[in-house]
Amino acid sequence: MATVADAALPGLATALDVPAFLRLLRSELEARGEEWEVVDARIADVDYRPRSRCLVLYRVVFRHRLSGRTTRRFVSGRAWRADEERVPPPSELLDRYEGYRRKVARTPVFDAPDEHLTVYQFPVDPRLPWLFDAIDSRLVKRHLQRAWGQRKLRIGRVTTDILGYTPQSRATMLYHVLAEDKETGEVEARRLVAKTHFSKPPDKLFANAWALGRAANGTVGLAGLVAYIAPLRMTLQEEVRGERLANFAGTPSFVPLVRKTARSIAAVHHLALPLKGRRGPEQELRVVARWTETVAAIRPDLTTRVERLGDRLVAGLGERAVKAGPIHGDFHPGNVLTAGEDVTLIDLDEVSVSDPFVDVGRFLASLRVSAMRVFADPAGLLDAEDAFLDEYLHAAPGDEASARLFEAASLLIAAAAPFRLQRAGWERAAGLLVEEAERTLALAGDAGGRRREAPEQARMSHTERREWATDPVYMQAMLDPHLRELHGADVTACSVRSVRERDDGYRISYRLSGWRAGEKWRASAVGLIRREGRGRRLGEQVKTLRAALHGLAEAPLLPTPVAYVSKLALLVLEQPRGERLSSLIHTPAGADAAAKLARALLVLRDVPIEVDAVRSLEDELHALRRAVDRLYRTRRALYTRAHSLLAEVESVRAAAGTTSVVFSTLDPRQVLVDGDAVAIADVSALALSDPRLDAGDFLARLALIGMEAGDDEMLGEAARRFRREYVAGGGGDRRELAAFEAAALLRLAAAEAERGAAQGVPERLVAAAAAALAAAS
Repeated sequence: MATVADAALPGLATALDVPAFLRLLRSELEARGEEWEVVDARIADVDYRPRSRCLVLYRVVFRHRLSGRTTRRFVSGRAWRADEERVPPPSELLDRYEGYRRKVARTPVFDAPDEHLTVYQFPVDPRLPWLFDAIDSRLVKRHLQRAWGQRKLRIGRVTTDILGYTPQSRATMLYHVLAEDKETGEVEARRLVAKTHFSKPPDKLFANAWALGRAANGTVGLAGLVAYIAPLRMTLQEEVRGERLANFAGTPSFVPLVRKTARSIAAVHHLALPLKGRRGPEQELRVVARWTETVAAIRPDLTTRVERLGDRLVAGLGERAVKAGPIHGDFHPGNVLTAGEDVTLIDLDEVSVSDPFVDVGRFLASLRVSAMRVFADPAGLLDAEDAFLDEYLHAAPGDEASARLFEAASLLIAAAAPFRLQRAGWERAAGLLVEEAERTLALAGDAGGRRREAPEQARMSHTERREWATDPVYMQAMLDPHLRELHGADVTACSVRSVRERDDGYRISYRLSGWRAGEKWRASAVGLIRREGRGRRLGEQVKTLRAALHGLAEAPLLPTPVAYVSKLALLVLEQPRGERLSSLIHTPAGADAAAKLARALLVLRDVPIEVDAVRSLEDELHALRRAVDRLYRTRRALYTRAHSLLAEVESVRAAAGTTSVVFSTLDPRQVLVDGDAVAIADVSALALSDPRLDAGDFLARLALIGMEAGDDEMLGEAARRFRREYVAGGGGDRRELAAFEAAALLRLAAAEAERGAAQGVPERLVAAAAAALAAAS
């Protein structure tokens, strides 16, 4: 077999030479007095980065020296640069190997400095330290029980098979799970395909796969994910029965199945959904450049041709690649399962927003590779290739030139695959695929000379955003990484408790639960979808305000910004803990809480902070007058009494006061009491204005609660305590506060009348406004 020379990686020759590697491994085992000897080995995968590193995966056959028993194990090797300092695995990882029951060699890592090569026994992997847990059936059982806690399943037994492994990158397991329904006692057997990645967060993979399945709504066969386990960076998918489409290459059924596959991927490309992650043109250029370098390194005799081809592809993709919609991201016949006439797309790890022709070109190039495997001729499946492209372009917009451009890029990338898998004749195969890439790029014509514009993306409607934001499974995955960063908690369940439509958008209440440091964890959160947008900015301002209030005595507690989900224009805030002031207001504790709130509001007066929204007193008075004027048509007598109070309210409120942060509406239902602290739960209308607006609004809403509950005595005491603390603390004189209270009462009276409140409530609110003004005069 041909060899590859790389002066920067002295150990590369040994790593790729199986007999040489076997001699090294045998020598190391014998020197350490190991009970097992090496019988045979083969290379399963090569991850080669020229002049940088090479990772090789071996399947090694071990034999026990005494019993003669044999077993197969993964072993990986890393060839280091000559000038690179070799970093040993963490001691914690070596300790885990010591307790690993299925180990063969007692020594987890062999370092051969003369060869600039390090050998790792599976599952020792410096970049996948959680791999020990991922193959430990007992720990997996515990994680599954937590992840499926809401499903009322009792996990009985889990056994693990290792399906695949790529050193320092990913691993795939098959879990055989026996579970019992807690209600019916019925036992079910499930087979779950688990994947763990170094670089791909499982919550992101799960959210994308879930969104894709929801948007497709059964129109496309998809192997969706059923769960994810964040501590293991793992996604779980039910095993899908079927045979890979690649296995039908060259059979009569292949072309019809390929046509159906083309329609399926075209349907995926048409979907509208909020995906995490975008794969822009610049990423495609980096991928081509990376594999251009690799192919040139393994076939140095083709360097000039390969580099020229790579440059042409980079130029063409730079002009033509666009971010147009959802793509599969690793679309080839091996990732399509067939059962009869049905096709199912699997392996959704690379789903993102990108150019649909990434999928088209990848699939077409894979047909050439399959043709080489089946017919030893890259043109052996041209009928299937033409059928796929014809069917796709009939179902989706596009042109053949773009398809051929992306196909040529995929063929250049595929030229390294025979080397990566160390197939016999890889050198010749790489040359053939380079030749095919050149020929295919010629078919693209002047594709690189015509800029391709991205189609205009339909803007997600307000209602669509609400629908996604109220999908509890989707939102769990979206919020999980943020709450892990904030609290160190793994979210295993999310429920939507309420959805309220308001003038400025939607307010959604969430209940979240999970685990933190082995203990159950819970939290409440609120999601705000604002019609006018600016949710991200509101979150930033709440963070700034929280920081300014930190450490100040008697300052109010505020919600904690958790995340801004830009796809949904959704700001999520974790709610402070505490009991609602409205539920305490009929008790002596309610009066104490009202006094604490007054002192908390006074703290805000002295906090310098910039807020985008500004509510001037003049605008507030105009809005109040318009609200009262609307009563003229429906409740003439109420209008007359309310209008008679406006002049006095306006004369007192016309005097400018200080400006500070206000919450605009201060409902006792949104004030929480937790011991000596008070918290304000609703910050959606944060603005700069006269702070007495909040004080007056709180007193007015307190009065409304009293009227609805018929309990004026305790509410009156709470109001008196609030007024006394507020005025004594410098919030303004009694008459000024009364004017703001009266204005808020009139505004509430108009709102209650407009919504058709019971006869008497608006009238009593107007009477309360008159009483407030009279008491302060």
